Amino acid sequence: MDAGTYTVVGNYAGDANYVAFQSSPLTFAVAQIDTVSAVTSSNASSIYGQPVTFTATVTPAKDHVQLLDVIKRCQGKVMISSYSNDLYNKELADWTRHEFDLPLHAAGGDTKARVQEILWSNFEPPQEV
Repeated sequence: MDAGTYTVVGNYAGDANYVAFQSSPLTFAVAQIDTVSAVTSSNASSIYGQPVTFTATVTPAKDHVQLLDVIKRCQGKVMISSYSNDLYNKELADWTRHEFDLPLHAAGGDTKARVQEILWSNFEPPQEV
């Protein structure tokens, strides 16, 4: 949906039991905001014909921008994990980066997909984390 102002009206045509009805107009505004997007795949690799599910997650960037601003100014050691996304990749480009291919567990412990978790740090961590 594009940014802008929209008006919605609900209409019910009625039936043998209920009369027709039209709601009052409801006007709302849709604003454009910066977002952070991440896409995960149910399989790290696949072969032809194998089903693959892609999941896209979109979150407002405002909170991420504020968090990154704070951690980049920290004097001590900082380590943060996230899925790969353009904002973190750009803002933490000069940080140490480690990538981990992990199973994604849903409620009930079922493995639903594999994701690539990224661990960024402003220092070189020990070989075993």
